Amino acid sequence: MCGPDNSGRPRGGALAVLLPTQTALDQCTGLNADLSFFSPSSQRSSEATHIQLTIANDASQSETDELFVMVQYSASECGLMCTIPLQKSGNSSTRTHAEIELPEPLSLTVGGDGIIGRRVSLCCRDDLDEKTIVAEGIVGYNFSDQVQASL
Repeated sequence: MCGPDNSGRPRGGALAVLLPTQTALDQCTGLNADLSFFSPSSQRSSEATHIQLTIANDASQSETDELFVMVQYSASECGLMCTIPLQKSGNSSTRTHAEIELPEPLSLTVGGDGIIGRRVSLCCRDDLDEKTIVAEGIVGYNFSDQVQASL
């Protein structure tokens, strides 16, 4: 990226930019969102103790009530690394924003138990308890070193 960062997004930890899946678009349930993994006490921590979901597009209350995040191993490691429910109880939440304290810290490293480079899926459950993936992305580092301009 060239030029200054004027996005207003918080820096530190890790970030996954979530885009709707084709199936979700076909069913009109897709969401655009940012999912941040971070530790409020330290921007440079190698572990995340919290996640923050910020939904960019207008979502109905029913679409955001039963959301959860799945962090997946790579295709070669097949399987689910962890599931994080985003219930709105006791944490900071609105229809387009949720901040959740994680039950266990997640490692912000590559490989092993780390989540960097992993696919994340934002999912919801319907009335029949069926899972629908509404958006997906890849977790990457969210650091921004401050560079001083010089003449």
